[in-house]
Amino acid sequence: MAEDDIVRLFLDWLDTYHEAHFAVIREIYKNEGPTRYDIWAAVYGAAVPRDDSAQADLYKMLIRDLSQAGDQTTRESDGMGRFVKQRRAPRRGGSGNTMESAFEDSKTYVLTELGSQFCALHDDGARQADRRRRRRSEKVKVGEKNACANMNCRLQLS
Repeated sequence: MAEDDIVRLFLDWLDTYHEAHFAVIREIYKNEGPTRYDIWAAVYGAAVPRDDSAQADLYKMLIRDLSQAGDQTTRESDGMGRFVKQRRAPRRGGSGNTMESAFEDSKTYVLTELGSQFCALHDDGARQADRRRRRRSEKVKVGEKNACANMNCRLQLS
C-alpha cells in the first residue's frame, strides 16, 4: 500500500470518528496494553457507572467501533507475523449468571500496526501545527515590539 493511500485512509478515519473515540485510542497509544477499566479511569475518572447505564452502553459502542476498525485485544504472533490462535481456557463449573462488564479489567488492548501508523501521522501533524503556531506567535511578538519601538520613536520625536 502506498504512503498516499495511508494518508487518504487516515483522513477518512478522522472524518469517521468522534473525539470520544480518539480519547480511547490516545490511551491505548500512550499506555502499553490497558484494559477497558484502565481506559475508562484515564479518560473519564475512576467512578465506574453501572453496566446497565447509558454511559456503559456508549462506552461498549466505542470499544466495539474501534475493535472493528483497528484496535484489538493483545494477540500473539509467530516469527512470520501471523496471529497464533488462542487456546480457550477450560470451563470451570458454571460460567456465572452475569455478562462481562463494559469495564472489565482482564483483557488488554493494543493498536494494530495501521492504527499505530495513524497515531504517528496524527502526532507528526500535531507537532507541525505546534511549530507553525509558535512561529506565528513569535512573529506577532516581534511585530508588536517593532510597532512599540516605532511608537516610542514617534512619541520622542513629537
